Amino acid sequence: MSSSLLARVFIVRHGETAWNKDNRMQGWLDIPLNDLGISQARLTAEALKDTPLDRAFTSDLQRASKTAEIILEHHPGVRLEKHQWLRERFLAELQGQIAPARNRNPSGMIETSKAVAERSTKGWEQYIVEYIKSCSANSSVDGRCRYILVTSHGGLISRLVRKLLLTKAVRWRPGPEESGEAPQMPDRVANASISIVDFTLEQLESGESSIQGTLVQYSDTKHLAGTVVHETNADMAAPA
Repeated sequence: MSSSLLARVFIVRHGETAWNKDNRMQGWLDIPLNDLGISQARLTAEALKDTPLDRAFTSDLQRASKTAEIILEHHPGVRLEKHQWLRERFLAELQGQIAPARNRNPSGMIETSKAVAERSTKGWEQYIVEYIKSCSANSSVDGRCRYILVTSHGGLISRLVRKLLLTKAVRWRPGPEESGEAPQMPDRVANASISIVDFTLEQLESGESSIQGTLVQYSDTKHLAGTVVHETNADMAAPA
């Protein structure tokens, strides 16, 4: 079986906000980046400046969209596409509270972890996977890998990646059968970290081909060396 790299998706958590620093739950409240968050976004932009991005998707909340806009300063030809499916988990009346939550969802309006996973994987399939599939025919002609930026939030990213792995829509690298160790499910996602999913076009011995996603990097912060990086996410402390 042979394979070729079809697309690479960079999943970036937004830079720090004042509420991240205070361990305050944000949810859908539109909290801006603080000064450190802007600096983190610029370091992430520097790390990705030589990557020829083709598409860019972001949550429409400003802490994520501003992070994406800073990254795209190095890619003026790429249009930023804002989507609600990339928003953080909706936390209703818990938004604004210091974690852990004092109340356990009294209104019943808090979005469940399961609902976040379903929302995010549906959007992933509709916008990311379908775009990659549409490029596969052209890739066989021009041989060019597509590069995609996705900017979102810690709670959504962790639940999206976990769901993709559990359903085998995406596999690990190396897999447990290669390393001899069972991998842990992704949990914390650091501010301005970069996770990477590669999509390869695999030619099977039968002559058929298939598109395979592989998680090759998770919540990496090497590009943020020298800065303070918060790996906690107050929104994940809300009731599941």
